[in-house]
Parts: sequence; structure tokens; C-alpha cells
Amino acid sequence: EEDAFWGSSRGRGQNQLGRLLMEIRGNIQEGTELQFYLVMNCELETESLKRPPIELHERKLDANGNVEFSKVHRLQGSGTFKLGKLPTNSLVAAHPSVSREHAMILHTKSAKATCSGGVAIMDLGSKAGLAIGGRQLEHSWVMEPIRTNDELRIGASTRTYTVKVNLTSQIEQLEQQR
Repeated sequence: EEDAFWGSSRGRGQNQLGRLLMEIRGNIQEGTELQFYLVMNCELETESLKRPPIELHERKLDANGNVEFSKVHRLQGSGTFKLGKLPTNSLVAAHPSVSREHAMILHTKSAKATCSGGVAIMDLGSKAGLAIGGRQLEHSWVMEPIRTNDELRIGASTRTYTVKVNLTSQIEQLEQQR
């Protein structure tokens, strides 16, 4: 009896399941598994002209409500930007409640993010969570559209990150192509 699904034919065969598991393990070690997930499930935008530059304006206020610290993070040239503790992230946040890879901003073709110019954020399974405009995201691994002037809070940190999506820069690039 043949069982082509499991790779056996006439009593002989190969361990297809083992081969598949080894491929998945290799992809995880190479870091390609997350990229594949994003392309397949999040409809990642691959055309660079359709990915407007993003600025995150970081602010920390002192006890009196005065700006104690501010910095602008410019995110461009990629379809995804990780936020977290790791020094390899696009935005490094060193607060104890922030995970190594806490969240990801991404450019997507998904209909869910068309209202925001194709920009969304996703919690990457952090314990402390992510808030947009004071509203805590309920689920990890779900895209949430973000717009210009949305205020992000990562974990329990008191720092806020105000989003600026530069659509005028994108329009200028498209006009130069004519």
C-alpha cells in the first residue's frame, strides 16, 4: 500500500517529515523564518518607492512635565524596523520591561493599513506589551495601523514615541520618476 504523503512507496521511502523539520530548523537559525512569515501573512511591501520614511520622535518627561530628553529616530530603506533592547534593532530601548525584540514597524500592502499609508506595528510576543495612544494592544503578532501623530509606548517605559510618516518625501520620489 502506498502512502505518498509520508514518503513511503512499496515499503520503502524517505523520512519526509524529518527533512521538513530540518528545513524549518535551518530557516529559524538563518533568520529567514520571520521574513517568510511577514511576506506571506502581513503582505509586506517590497517596492521601496511605496515605503515612506518614518520618524519616531522620542520624548522623556521629568516629574514637572518638562522635556528631559528627546531624540528623533529616522527609519527608512527597509520594509521592517524592530524595536527592543538588542543593539541591532532600528530603535534601541533599554528599559527593563522592554523585550530584546519587542515590536516591529512594517510597511504593508494589507487593506488593514491603507488608512495609515501602509504603515503598521506589531507586538512580537513581548510580556510588557505595547500601547498606541494610551490604548494597550490586546494581542501579539497582529498588525495595528499607525498614523502620523500616533503616540507609542513600549512596555512600562515612560518614554513616548510620536510617529511621523513622511508621505511628502514619497510623493517627491514618485514625481522624480516621471
